[in-house]
Amino acid sequence: MKIAVYPGSFDPLTNGHLDVVTRAVAVFDRVVFAVLVNPRKAEPIFATGVRLAVIREALDESCPAEVAAESTSSRSTA
Repeated sequence: MKIAVYPGSFDPLTNGHLDVVTRAVAVFDRVVFAVLVNPRKAEPIFATGVRLAVIREALDESCPAEVAAESTSSRSTA
């Protein structure tokens, strides 16, 4: 099984992000949007929950991509 993880802040989500995922689902068996917090960037425009909702709404119903957020407990401080 070929799995692709597409990490990013997606803050904001763009048509380019959606294009990458649309192309990836044709190549990989499983594609995961991994919504992360980038500690090197300023505070995000949208909260993580809002970004997850926007991505889910933007994905076509036939798009099998999954949407997940990083766990704050696994966040590296290095």
